[in-house]
Amino acid sequence: MNRASPSQQRKALEIAHLFVKMGVGFVPMPVKDGADFEKLAQESIERLLRIATAQDAAHQASAPTGGQANE
Repeated sequence: MNRASPSQQRKALEIAHLFVKMGVGFVPMPVKDGADFEKLAQESIERLLRIATAQDAAHQASAPTGGQANE
C-alpha cells in the first residue's frame, strides 16, 4: 500500500463530503495505489447512478397518473 498524495487525499475528501451533503451512506475503502483509487472511485460513481436510477423508477411507479386525458 502506497501513501496517498495530497491531491488524492483532497479528491477522497471531496467525494466523502459530497456523499455527506447528499445524505448517502458510504464506507471508506483503503486503496493500494493511484490506479486502485481511480477504479474504486469510478465504481462508486456507477453504483450511485444505479441507486439514483432505481429510486427514480420507484418514485415514477408510485406517482399518481393524474386522471384520464380529455378527448
